[in-house]
Amino acid sequence: MQEGNRGPPVINGQRRAQVKRSAFVRAVSAAGGAAVVAALGVAGGSAAGASTHPARHAGAAGAGAGTVYVTHVNGASAPVNPKLHTVTPIKDGAARPDINVGPWPQSLAVTPNGATVYVASSGAETPNDKVTPIDTATNKAGPAIKVGEYPIAVVVTPNGRTAYVANESSSSVTPIDTSTNQPGPAIKTGSQPYLLAVTPDSKTVYVVDGNFVTPIATATNKAGTPIKVANDPRAIAITPNGTTVYVASQHALTPITVATNHAGKPIPESNDSAVIAITPDSKTVYVSNEVTETITPVSTATNTNGQPINIHGSANSLAITPNGKTLYAVLDSGSPEEDSAVVPIQTATNKPGKPITVGYSAEAIAITPNGDDAYVVNYYTPQFESGTVSEIDTATNKVTETIAVSPFPYAIVIAP
Repeated sequence: MQEGNRGPPVINGQRRAQVKRSAFVRAVSAAGGAAVVAALGVAGGSAAGASTHPARHAGAAGAGAGTVYVTHVNGASAPVNPKLHTVTPIKDGAARPDINVGPWPQSLAVTPNGATVYVASSGAETPNDKVTPIDTATNKAGPAIKVGEYPIAVVVTPNGRTAYVANESSSSVTPIDTSTNQPGPAIKTGSQPYLLAVTPDSKTVYVVDGNFVTPIATATNKAGTPIKVANDPRAIAITPNGTTVYVASQHALTPITVATNHAGKPIPESNDSAVIAITPDSKTVYVSNEVTETITPVSTATNTNGQPINIHGSANSLAITPNGKTLYAVLDSGSPEEDSAVVPIQTATNKPGKPITVGYSAEAIAITPNGDDAYVVNYYTPQFESGTVSEIDTATNKVTETIAVSPFPYAIVIAP
């Protein structure tokens, strides 16, 4: 499949708009933009490879903080820029040495015990067909696992037994036995699968392919009957209680009952729904709306919209703290020369708080298992040759660390 025909990248289970800065990024890469800059475009900028270190808050390095893993992507592979084929581990506020993986590592997932991170590298101009396992105890990459062509998304079942990889060009999903890292036979799906979600009981993987969602029974690895959803799906998530799948499409949110795999009536949403997040109590789905610059809370009890929350920007990533009290919305500045913001929203009132300034063109967010910190990936720095990750203290909603990493950081996951 040629690059121009590929679907948009995937970050944390959300279908992102095609990288709007791709032409500029290619130009930087082709010009040899691999060197990491010395000064960062943030207050208190530090030397490349280091991080700013204000007084640490007590929970940051404590139990449940985990290790952060960040991928680096870019469209061009000629000349090859090795820093764009890597994953950076971050521990205790500092970036560790990069780990080499395959080209364009745009999706990653971690086993529940935190022992292994699986990185799906889809390839740049030439589609890839490999997934790389990373041993989190040593931060060493294991032998690449052969899957289908253009692996674009990966999930791990909550029981930790199997990783599932969506192969967009092959129109298939590959199961990987996590105890051996051996791939099983490919599971045929609909055309160009690109999003995955797995039920909390590990029994079903849902695959978004076209305007359908295909359920796969993990006991047999057999695909079931495709379920029609609203046109142009962008994101998928499953309620923590395991009863309902929600699929956000351009103009609607489609609920699917897990017990029957029956799609309910689509819930109308504003133009260009992009990403979703569900509260830990399974009561509310939050849906971002790009054109209206709002987030809509949807009651899962009635599947009706609540009052939209005005966030004054387009959210491209959402995350909720483990205690369910705060929703964080990442607003991409859309510019390599402007800071982005993260808006904290109290879920009890659905009132947005003061925006938190982070780096240029923020991409994705992840929250530590203990809920103490949120990490935000910032794609650019002013010289366009590095990236940063902002650490936010969720108790104060202040940036406590700005960590320099290799160029063009993109997707993020935290290993417990």
